[in-house]
Amino acid sequence: MKLDNNPLNRFEHRSLDDLSKTKKSPYGRFFGRIGYMEQITQQITQKPSFPIKTKIAACWMMAGGVIAGILGAVIFIIVFSSEASIDEVSAMVIAIGMVLFFIFLVSFVPGILILKRKKWAWIFSVILLSILCYFCIKLLFPIDFLVLLFLALILVPLSLLIIDRKNFFKIYPENTPFITQSPKEPLPQIKSVIYGTNKTNWKFLLIVIFLAIILGGGALWYTKKQNLYYNPLQIKEAENNIKKVQIPEKTVVPLGSFTSMEDAIIYYLNQNPNNKDFLYSLTIEMPVNPEKEIYKPVEEKLVKWMEKADLNNDGVEELVVIFIDPLEGMTIFGFPSKFTVLSEKEQSYKVIFTSDYASYSSYFVRDVNKDNKLEIVLVADWCGASTCGKNIVAIQFDGQEWRNLTPNVGMASDDIQWIDQDGDGMEEIILHGGLGGSVGAGLQREYTDIYAYRDGKYHLIKTIGDPSTNIYYLMLDANKSLREDNLTDALKLATQALQNPNSGVSSDEYSYINERDQVRILSYVAIEVMLTYLKQSPSNLNSVDSLLQDIKQKYDKLDNPYINAAQVLRDMYVNTQDVVKACQAMENEILKVGENAEFLHWYGYNTEKLDLKNLCP
Repeated sequence: MKLDNNPLNRFEHRSLDDLSKTKKSPYGRFFGRIGYMEQITQQITQKPSFPIKTKIAACWMMAGGVIAGILGAVIFIIVFSSEASIDEVSAMVIAIGMVLFFIFLVSFVPGILILKRKKWAWIFSVILLSILCYFCIKLLFPIDFLVLLFLALILVPLSLLIIDRKNFFKIYPENTPFITQSPKEPLPQIKSVIYGTNKTNWKFLLIVIFLAIILGGGALWYTKKQNLYYNPLQIKEAENNIKKVQIPEKTVVPLGSFTSMEDAIIYYLNQNPNNKDFLYSLTIEMPVNPEKEIYKPVEEKLVKWMEKADLNNDGVEELVVIFIDPLEGMTIFGFPSKFTVLSEKEQSYKVIFTSDYASYSSYFVRDVNKDNKLEIVLVADWCGASTCGKNIVAIQFDGQEWRNLTPNVGMASDDIQWIDQDGDGMEEIILHGGLGGSVGAGLQREYTDIYAYRDGKYHLIKTIGDPSTNIYYLMLDANKSLREDNLTDALKLATQALQNPNSGVSSDEYSYINERDQVRILSYVAIEVMLTYLKQSPSNLNSVDSLLQDIKQKYDKLDNPYINAAQVLRDMYVNTQDVVKACQAMENEILKVGENAEFLHWYGYNTEKLDLKNLCP
């Protein structure tokens, strides 16, 4: 058997104590000293055990973070795997998922770093848990079981970290080198401790903070965008009231017990002060009563709509309620409706405003004129003998009195829009329609009325007729273009009428435009073309003369005063070279004729009319 001559390899599997006891060995004393140094160093630099309370707190945070992360992942998997679009998914569900991922980052990651003896992770965790505890106590009262459970999840690790802080700081930092021995190494080696190092991985820390800010801030931004910021006290109050009071499907109101429907609403509100939705269960049952035009039994909900809003900026919300009033009898729209504004003090309500009767079909509360005061906006339906329409009602309370901002806003129309057209922050009212339903309405077309807020109320600022091929409306629109100095559109519209002289004309005795009207309309349309030519250039006089001869041949009949007026226009321009003077002379010639110069032989109540004093645009 061959012996190994290397003295170190001979002792590869022997302990340092054995070597130190080998007196005869030339290496005995050397390894004996090494063994003694190892024992002393291990006793001095032995790594302290991790504090048990801090370890429990860290594991608690890690477990909570893992659970939150799993729940967040499940929520997003369900959302993105469902067939519904993102817009159809509840915004609150998505926000909850983002918050759960935020909790995962700020709980799981610091928990791991605490186990790695990172002092900054301990400080970060204590601050974060303290903030969460503060908001939990401040925003989620009154206390119930779920709130207590959430507080426990926060307070347990927070308490353990604070109680065990001295023990944790004893083991931090721990940079003293100590000796370790590997079975594969012939000699012990000296290594430095990894845990307890003062060096912080700032890159990793910044990444964690950045992700936490992105997810947390994203959740807050998304909830704000989706209007999810409700008062937590009101939410808790509503949840508690739902638990305490079960809203019945129907509560029949005994009409004989109340002198008015406002009294009935106040009575039921005061009976259920914490459960305003109870009003939606109030039901009216009316038997047959021909005197009130009720010819069959009626069952209908009393309250149509309600909303809480601070109408007078006093910090206290009023309750706006729209309800029907069966005591007033039946109309073609059903029972008439009213709206009332109720104020609350110490869970007792009283009426501070009640509207007149109407049939309200839509309603909302918002600041439409940007004066930092909310308006109650309603649409009231109306019907005449043959025409139905809508009126706009915008009520504002200035702290002393109630004001109607829309006293004369309405139209025979179903097309109503609130749009800020000019970008000044105030919404304009845009109504489109306007057709009457009776023969007496006369010649008519649909049009658009635009109302703007000026001097404390809404005023009509513009009326725009719908485009038409009828020669009468082409004449009116050309006149409007001339007044706006839009020569291109004026010439286009007038030329279209001259090229289609029979558009809208009928020989029927009930026609709105007969031959008498036609020759007057087309003659004035020719005058509009002549004015356009003269405004464009004096060199167009030849075209004016040609057009004048043409209308004399075609329309100089049926006592048409506009042929002579066109001649006066041409002659005055030749003498003065002034279009304004020539136009004014033409208008004066027509005014001499008076009513015989009217374009239509009969005007209905809804027919647009060109005033003879505006013939010269």
